[in-house]
Amino acid sequence: MIEAKSLRLAVGVFSLLAGRLDVSELKLVEPRIALEVTADGRANYDFSPPASRQPSAAGAAPPKAAGEGYRITAERVVVENGTVSLIDARAKREIRLEQIALTASLQGLPAPATLNGTMVANGVRLALEVNLATPDGARQPVEAVLKLDDGDLRLTGAIEDLAKAPRYVGSVKLAAADFAGFVTRLARATGTPPPELPPALARKVAYEGGLDASAAAIVARDFKLGFGEDSGAGSLSVALSPLKIDGKLNFTRLDLDKWMAAAPTTPTAAPAPGKPAPRPAAQPVGVPADLALKLDLRATEIVYGGRGVKDFVVDVELAQGSLSVRKLAAILPGGTRLDASSSAQGKAHRGTISLDGEKLRELLTWLKVDVASVPQSKLGAFSLKGTLAGSGLDTLSISDATAQLDGTSMKGALTVALKAPPAITLEVQADALDLDAWLPKQADAARPAAKGAAPQPAAPADLSGVDARVKAKIGRLTYGGERLDGVDADVTLRGGRLTIADARIAGIAGGSLGLKGSVANLGAAPVFDLNIGAQNVNVERLAKLAHQPPPTKAPIGALTVQGGIAGTANDLTMRDLQIAALGSQLRLTGKLALQHGGPRYDFSAFSLRTDDLGRLFAAIGQDPPGVTGDISAAGALQGDPKVVSYRGNFALKGIQAQGSVRVDIAAVPRITADLRVGDLDIEKLIGGGAAGPAAASAGGGGGRHSRAPIDLSPLKALDGQFKLVAATLQKGVWRLENAQLEASLKGGVLTIARLNGGFYGGALDLTGKVDGARAPGHLDARVSAANVNLGRFVPAVVGSNRIGGVMNANVAFNASLASVHDFVSTVDADGKINGTVRFNVTDAERIAGQAVGVVGGAATQGAAGVLRDITGPVIGGLARGAGDTVEGLGLAVRIAMDRFVGRNAPMSGDITVRDGVLSTNNTRVDGERAWAMVVANINLPAWTQDTTLNVFVQEDPSRPAVTVRQTGSVDNPRRAIATSGAGAPQQQQPPQQQAPPQQRPSPVPGPVRDILKGLGR
Repeated sequence: MIEAKSLRLAVGVFSLLAGRLDVSELKLVEPRIALEVTADGRANYDFSPPASRQPSAAGAAPPKAAGEGYRITAERVVVENGTVSLIDARAKREIRLEQIALTASLQGLPAPATLNGTMVANGVRLALEVNLATPDGARQPVEAVLKLDDGDLRLTGAIEDLAKAPRYVGSVKLAAADFAGFVTRLARATGTPPPELPPALARKVAYEGGLDASAAAIVARDFKLGFGEDSGAGSLSVALSPLKIDGKLNFTRLDLDKWMAAAPTTPTAAPAPGKPAPRPAAQPVGVPADLALKLDLRATEIVYGGRGVKDFVVDVELAQGSLSVRKLAAILPGGTRLDASSSAQGKAHRGTISLDGEKLRELLTWLKVDVASVPQSKLGAFSLKGTLAGSGLDTLSISDATAQLDGTSMKGALTVALKAPPAITLEVQADALDLDAWLPKQADAARPAAKGAAPQPAAPADLSGVDARVKAKIGRLTYGGERLDGVDADVTLRGGRLTIADARIAGIAGGSLGLKGSVANLGAAPVFDLNIGAQNVNVERLAKLAHQPPPTKAPIGALTVQGGIAGTANDLTMRDLQIAALGSQLRLTGKLALQHGGPRYDFSAFSLRTDDLGRLFAAIGQDPPGVTGDISAAGALQGDPKVVSYRGNFALKGIQAQGSVRVDIAAVPRITADLRVGDLDIEKLIGGGAAGPAAASAGGGGGRHSRAPIDLSPLKALDGQFKLVAATLQKGVWRLENAQLEASLKGGVLTIARLNGGFYGGALDLTGKVDGARAPGHLDARVSAANVNLGRFVPAVVGSNRIGGVMNANVAFNASLASVHDFVSTVDADGKINGTVRFNVTDAERIAGQAVGVVGGAATQGAAGVLRDITGPVIGGLARGAGDTVEGLGLAVRIAMDRFVGRNAPMSGDITVRDGVLSTNNTRVDGERAWAMVVANINLPAWTQDTTLNVFVQEDPSRPAVTVRQTGSVDNPRRAIATSGAGAPQQQQPPQQQAPPQQRPSPVPGPVRDILKGLGR
């Protein structure tokens, strides 16, 4: 354990007899001492027997120490090049002292004594001087100097109460060129891990003052401290258990800029591309529960941010968790005076705070707030006064605050929860606030990027460490040239999540706005969950307020929005979102994903109602569709940039429908529709009116049919497959019941696979093709009608109720679709008709007809109406208004009444149309022992006719009994009737009733005359 190269000891022998051990000289050359303490506390330098280390029995006297009773002196002790090593496994510490060179003098045990020497302790070179004066009872005076290469530590005082609770009382003086380096080397020399000191402490230090130190407390009295160029004075008392700190520090000047400039800048690994740098974990802020603190810190000047803070004072007291700020005062840059104080009331504290100055811009610039964009005329005089309150070290608040800034008055409150990170709550109230006055002009704010430099997207702000709540009530807010009235907001930002408890603006852009919900992951990829309520907000004004261009090409004007939105900006979920604008109402529930390839949407509930669909298309810059007017729809809507599909109900101009529509979006869109409707009036849907009798009276002539080109280009604009089922399908007088349509459109060609349904008591079936790919367009179709009730059909088409019966027809036709004129000029058709026809007259008309030819005169003229109404439909339903006297009228009426009227007469014939001329030469109607043959040529473009009706009777079939010929205009023809006498009844008058040849016929009786007059109308 101990060895030495040589040992020299000189002892006075005769002094031993006197009870003294006098060593005149002790010299050790190259001693080697190895000391060790094991983990269980056993030391190799403890030679006492185990029993002696056990506690003595009660009352037993302790054994005497070796040498007790002797007075030991040593005039000179010298150690040359010694080495001492200590390994303490229990304390996990190792000390190695090398190159020890000591000279000591011991006049008594343990003092007085002196020690001078040098050594290398754990690689640290140091020098030591110790002087121990003669003890004064339990007080041991001491003077010691410890010198390192870059500084020295000097103690002058005494160690008191050595036996029980040693404490040092005296003075301490420290001088070091590098305080951090001095502490680090001193710790290394004693085998203690060096503390991690901030680089700011790596500067010259000079300390001198009184020191009272023990295991329980450290008191530094009336010290003077110099750190670099900073200097101060004060006193500090620290009691360790419980922890109690009481200090007064007064600095003449304190340069924090130099301290912060020396702060370490720890390099961090660059974050992965596209990802924000990880935020270091917040360190918990904790204050010992038993801490009692009194601190009075003053500085004539504190340099921070290149500016001086004058007359700084902070005087605080913390006791039992209650904090009192007895005084907080300073003169900040910009001539801003800060004055605050508070007193403890239990664990709470309450006081006042005042802040006022003439140059807020200067103060904010010093605080590193960028105010360059704020007009120079603003951020001048300001003041803030309020009540300061808090609860221990947990919260700090300013309530009942009033503020003035550039002539604007505000009220409010501020609460700060002292945690990591701090939580801030701000309440602001103002009657009027003009933000425009503090914001830069828009032209100045938008500065162009350097030429050739691509704009770089701003990195997302990391807001995860912000914990703030803002409650604002502003009567009138001016922003972006807009006046906002009744602004009332309550929003919280915590952990990157913005929670809007309630935000309302009573007046904004001509309407009102309300918002509630949250936005998570704010600053990176926000996730919304919001309820929106906007009433009559002008979209263009709102876009201008947000410094954005109008969202649509045509103005939208007032907009009303109500409902919920959740998700991200690229993947939104609508919850009963209702939008009203442009005379339209839209309601959505479902998802909308805004992707790079275009939007994708899936609305399980979709409804739209609009007064004018064209306005919606115009707003988005699209040509309005051909169908306009009132439109409503309710169902499910799905789609993406390639396909849009809808299933549900809709109504157009009062027409109700349901079914599905799919649109495949391509260069030529394709529509697939399967619809069911109620009553579908095509003219009501697309406009126009029925061509009734009034239209027919326009007269003949080539100007009847429009020569304007028929535009078939819409057929080329899309392809499609269509199915339609309608309760009724109507176009003018043409009406189908339980109609079914199947059609396809491809390359400008519309193919009607079938169009069928009930037709005036019978059935109609149409197939055909409209070829819009040709120039000009062309129509090719076939129509078949079965069991058509003429009693319903003729009144609807011709306006006469004289005809009944059943008709069948089959017609195939084709024509050019260059114009309506070309259609009637080029139509070619072949068809057959058959069935039965029944001519109906009233009993009064039958009696009058029997009288025709007998009474003559007015009766003959009136009965002409009966013949016109019967013969007209037979030759095409076009005869109208021929009221002239005709030859043989009586016989014609008698044959019509006797042979055709009131009977189901078989009918058949062929019809052809060539180059616009409709012809028939074999249409036959069979009556009772009579038949009628029709030969007709009707020029459709010229709207003229030449039609002959020949009526034959069985008695003389070789010649027509009656011939009726119509020529001229189809609407108003000239009519002539001729008879051959065949079929005339053989009847003689009684002689008594015959009048003399020269006598005029007697007048017709009054009742008969009235009936006949009615027949001529």
